[in-house]
Amino acid sequence: MKYRTLALLTLFAVVMLAVCPTEAAQRTVVCEAFTQWNCGPCAGWNPTELRVLEAMTRDTVISIKYHVSWPAPNNDIFYLWNTTEVDARRNYYGVSSVPVGYVDGVLTITRSESGFRNQVRSRANIPAPCEIELAAQVEGPTSVSFSGTVFASDSSIVNKRLFVALITDRVEYASSPGLNGEVLFYDIFRDLWPSTNGQTISIAFGASYEFSGTLNKDATWPNSGMSIVCWIQDNSSKWTHQGAWAPVLNLWQVNTSSGDPRQLVADVNAETTYSIQLTNAGANNDVYTVSLPNDLPAGWTATIEATSVPADPTSISVPLSSEQSTVLTLRAWPNGHGGNAVLTVDVQSDGNAETQAAETFRLMAGLDVLLVDDNGGATWGNVENYYLDALEAVGGDFLWGWWDMTEDQALDALDLNGLDAVIWFTGSSPNNGTLDFLEQYLLEVYLTSGNGRLFLTGQGIAWDLRTSSFLSEILHVSHVQPYAQGRDILGIASDPIGDGLSFNISQSGGAQNQTRQSSIAAYDELAHVVLDYSGAEHHAGVAAETPDYRAVFFGFGFEAISSAAARDTVMTRVMNWLLGAAAADPLADLPLPTEFALGQNFPNPFNPQTTIPFALPARAELTLRVFDVLGREVDALAAGAFNAGYHTLTWDASRFGSGVYFYRLDALAGDRSFQATRKLMLLK
Repeated sequence: MKYRTLALLTLFAVVMLAVCPTEAAQRTVVCEAFTQWNCGPCAGWNPTELRVLEAMTRDTVISIKYHVSWPAPNNDIFYLWNTTEVDARRNYYGVSSVPVGYVDGVLTITRSESGFRNQVRSRANIPAPCEIELAAQVEGPTSVSFSGTVFASDSSIVNKRLFVALITDRVEYASSPGLNGEVLFYDIFRDLWPSTNGQTISIAFGASYEFSGTLNKDATWPNSGMSIVCWIQDNSSKWTHQGAWAPVLNLWQVNTSSGDPRQLVADVNAETTYSIQLTNAGANNDVYTVSLPNDLPAGWTATIEATSVPADPTSISVPLSSEQSTVLTLRAWPNGHGGNAVLTVDVQSDGNAETQAAETFRLMAGLDVLLVDDNGGATWGNVENYYLDALEAVGGDFLWGWWDMTEDQALDALDLNGLDAVIWFTGSSPNNGTLDFLEQYLLEVYLTSGNGRLFLTGQGIAWDLRTSSFLSEILHVSHVQPYAQGRDILGIASDPIGDGLSFNISQSGGAQNQTRQSSIAAYDELAHVVLDYSGAEHHAGVAAETPDYRAVFFGFGFEAISSAAARDTVMTRVMNWLLGAAAADPLADLPLPTEFALGQNFPNPFNPQTTIPFALPARAELTLRVFDVLGREVDALAAGAFNAGYHTLTWDASRFGSGVYFYRLDALAGDRSFQATRKLMLLK
């Protein structure tokens, strides 16, 4: 009976294996497509194809783009670099026109986004007979080495062809190199291994096959941004049974990225934190020296740290294995001091001196004046430098910062809150490219909130805003005429801004970017003309003063003033007029706090002294004590009665060692009690 039971169990196991096979391999679809940079229809289809490929990712579908010899002229360099192997694949598929492509070797690509997507999806849902593992790296200036393994995980493979191709992921030109207007080219075929016929392989079910080789590259190509594609194909039916890809690793390569804002207006007492992903994208293990080569404003401090690497204000050492990542954390503290800082994180490979990376952020706090570069991202003439240099010449004790307006870095009302003045320019962006509705609203809120100060300048602004209430009711300016021909500007006599001014806006020495300056006029009695175009009854500049704000508007770009001395004079006069009746210090009549509060110490980290702020809504008995990380009290800074209001106490840590400490405020005012704890760092 025992043996019969064993036999039945054995039979049951065999049956179960037959009806419950091992998990099938996930298919990666391969698309081989043909194109050319003089082909008009290719320019129409390729962006759609790329959109599908990027959305579905290379885990689902990988692509090879062969550039062919027609249409004329035969000047497509992606074809000319390897004509023999491109022609072999073209002849294999019988390609006679472009654009055309094949999903897994047989299905002709349907040239619609939904059709192509459905073709890929239908093939991806079919299990593959095998799995492929790949790895590749740059071996030298002209070669890429690779290795791989094919596992016959789902069925045997009999008399199929194995191919490996080198592709360049992306090449983008400033202008089209061909006749069809394309500037972006992707998945560009470069070289094929082992030959145009592939390598014949047969693998028993459950077995594996290892392969390796080299592919050719041009010494002028960058070592990054290349991939290898491997696929297994039936030579006669052309069906592709499985594909795989792998990035080509440089021997030494480091990548950094951050999703945090590249520019930020922060509170002077706030800590600002940035996260940066650091990746060893090279084939070799490496150690990276991560440093902060920053010239910080007076009183500011910053540290850099990594996962499992303690913070340091100067540099840290971060070891990473090949293809390993970690997160760097940059912390910056204005510590109650206003300023404008460019925070740079430098990454240097210890293994290779040429392997470097950097991430840069602009942090501003406690500003008096903000310069807004609304030039649409253009760098023509480095327009912002004309303003920055002139602001330097103004002098004075005001602090200014610079904001670069981009699609993903727009200002909000909080960024402008509390500023003494805003200087806003639109540069070389005329004709419906100046101030959009949200920007007009932002400036309107800033000005009408009380004591706003605005200097707005740029060609085409008045034309764009000619029907907008922002121009007439906020700037108090009227648009008179577009395309003013005046190139010489004269100031209005006896005006605090214009008196005695005379300059040109077309000659060298300025940006020489004026093509659509506007003629303007004062809209009502709240505004007056400060600048004229010489030789015409046209006005170039208007200043407005209301009970709540002041504004200066130029119908041309300040950057075009051809004399640096004139720019300095104009900026100085504009700023003096804008700020001449600045509001009283907002802290002078600051009301008593309504709540208890314990502020962050500044500076932090510090050595050896730091200031601790706190607020009391009423007279209170309090203690302020310092503890170490074990919870032991190490110092007492205060004990007794304090009046209502804002207070600060200084902790001198000269006799203590570097490390993290905690300070705690305990306060009692009548039946109201308060307790709060914050962390501080002593670095010696």
